[in-house]
Amino acid sequence: MKKNYLTLLRILTAALIVVVAGVAIWNKINLDKCSRHNQILRNKIGNAKAGNQKIETAVIKAHTVSMKHLGKTIKMGKDLKQVFPEKPVAANKARHPKLLLVFNELGCNVCMDSETQFGVSIASEYGQDYVMAIVHATNQRYVRNYIRMNQVNFPIFFCEDESFQKQNNIKNTPMILVLDKENKVIASHFPIPGQLQYSEPVHQFCYHYFNKN
Repeated sequence: MKKNYLTLLRILTAALIVVVAGVAIWNKINLDKCSRHNQILRNKIGNAKAGNQKIETAVIKAHTVSMKHLGKTIKMGKDLKQVFPEKPVAANKARHPKLLLVFNELGCNVCMDSETQFGVSIASEYGQDYVMAIVHATNQRYVRNYIRMNQVNFPIFFCEDESFQKQNNIKNTPMILVLDKENKVIASHFPIPGQLQYSEPVHQFCYHYFNKN
């Protein structure tokens, strides 16, 4: 009887050890899962904060770059070569306000395409002489390809060097400039790559301003 009791006790003790060990292992597995989950959440929060800070920095830079051009009279210079359309357009004379797009082949292509489409919509609504683009590139083939790919319907001028940018102290491109009849800047914007919604205010300003003028 005593021997059977000891055997039963050993069995219960072994079972208890197995149960305790199983619970410990289960707890460790779940704790590891929770730890990994929490780390993932912390990484996501950290990435979100870093992303927001990066966007905020870009917005501040865009405002700073844009504001310095307000009130400045844009000088077109004599080095600009008209590429499109074939009928010559006087770059330095305006009968009304216009949208000036300044591009560089090394700039943000996404921004360039987006602002070009905005220029196309303005030209379609108000007329092609309400919009003008100056493209800095090493070869006119780049400009002609740009015109074809974007189905441009407004005057395009080609500048082989950066003389236009230097003459007007434009250090960042793409740049959107809204000019009055005397080529004075009344609004400007430096698009933010990947955050094109920040261009919307100046787009709306153009529609409002051109409607009145």
